[in-house]
Amino acid sequence: MAVLVIKADCDISKSINRSKLVRQQKQVIRNGKPVMTYVWVNPDKNKKKSASRKMTDEELDKAYFDAIKNGNAELVQKMVKDRAIEKGFKDAIPEQGNGYKIRTTTSPKKTKTYYKCFYVDTQGRPSALFVDNNAALPTNVWLEANDTFHFKADNGNYYVPTMGNATNKDAGKTGVSIKIPDEKTRNELIERGYLPQGSKAKSVTCVAYRPGWHGGDLPFFPQGGKKDESSNYGNIHRWNQVIFEIEVDADKDYTEEARNQSKARNKDGTINEKKADLQYMPENGMYEFTTNHTVKAQTGGKGNWVISGSIKIKRALSQEECDEILKKYGMKPQEWEGGEMSLDKLGYTGTELSAARKTLAPITYDDDGSIIPLSQRFNKNVNDIRKSILY
Repeated sequence: MAVLVIKADCDISKSINRSKLVRQQKQVIRNGKPVMTYVWVNPDKNKKKSASRKMTDEELDKAYFDAIKNGNAELVQKMVKDRAIEKGFKDAIPEQGNGYKIRTTTSPKKTKTYYKCFYVDTQGRPSALFVDNNAALPTNVWLEANDTFHFKADNGNYYVPTMGNATNKDAGKTGVSIKIPDEKTRNELIERGYLPQGSKAKSVTCVAYRPGWHGGDLPFFPQGGKKDESSNYGNIHRWNQVIFEIEVDADKDYTEEARNQSKARNKDGTINEKKADLQYMPENGMYEFTTNHTVKAQTGGKGNWVISGSIKIKRALSQEECDEILKKYGMKPQEWEGGEMSLDKLGYTGTELSAARKTLAPITYDDDGSIIPLSQRFNKNVNDIRKSILY
């Protein structure tokens, strides 16, 4: 116990702040003679030391698992954030954005490679084109698609309203004009920022509701971009649109499930491929469908769209690479606004291992499906967004 010894007749004994001290009388020996003194004891001093002592890994993990067991989500999230800062991960990846959440379970056992067009910001970071597109997306980590706001139109189909991308104010919205079915839907569109306050709009720009990450098996985006009737496809890439190579979760192939829906069949039983899409998330998998048979015939089977529940955004392709791949399949290149696209000028510096940044997801799981202890979550020497193994 820490003590403060003060002579009884000392002035300091009269002026000291004793609000948190307990006075005890004690006899001590000074210069060979017994002297009566007062001992002022702070009973909380050792308690404070104990409270400020750093937890051991075992204590940290026990407190973490106890908080999970008790359903204390706020405490769990605080413990994760505190641990991230303590270990130097101030730039850790948020658990999720509007359009995605970090995949915190094991990586897919089966994957396939496709291509996807993104806008990039001044640092070369990708963001989605039209839906939930106002945040940069982490690369080289698995991202699960969040379902997004959609509504049912008078024609019985579901649609997703689109927004302009913050990285290119000239691009505007993409899609078709869909009639707003009722006042409730209009109010929700206003509340979510798709329409301005007080809007009396009768329609809104939308794309078809097909939940999941969208990509394709060719590195171009002929149905989008900037209109240019003199170009090879009627649309050219916006100046800051870039094609990235992506990896998709292919553990389950939903293609036949999509094609066997009643809506995807004509009256004579033949397939209507334009309607062979799903209006639910292809969890732990993907499916292909096509809307352009001309491209498919010209390329010998290419030109498919892919929609997947999870993707990993890999590297950006140069314009030359895109052109070479298209040429290989007998396709013309898709031009870029402003001439040749330069990744360097767009700020893209190469593959970023976002896995090294870790994730602030409150709970992550190892390959066996077990919760990863918090003490193992933030290690600078390993390159797994969850903990330890690059995946």
